Amino acid sequence: MIFPLSVFMGWVRWRSQSVWPAVVIHMIINLSRSWLEQLFFKIRGAYLMSPEKADRDHRGFGRILL
Repeated sequence: MIFPLSVFMGWVRWRSQSVWPAVVIHMIINLSRSWLEQLFFKIRGAYLMSPEKADRDHRGFGRILL
């Protein structure tokens, strides 16, 4: 995944004769990755163990997985 994006950003840099379009593309990729990571981490954490089961787990193993 990284190599094709690097080639694409290099092509954009070459065609535009400016580094700024590639900088903006890089920023968009990083922001979207961060947002998706936060979204799926919260969804995974919500469904990994129910709150009732986590509360019953007196050793704290459920909380480590969340």
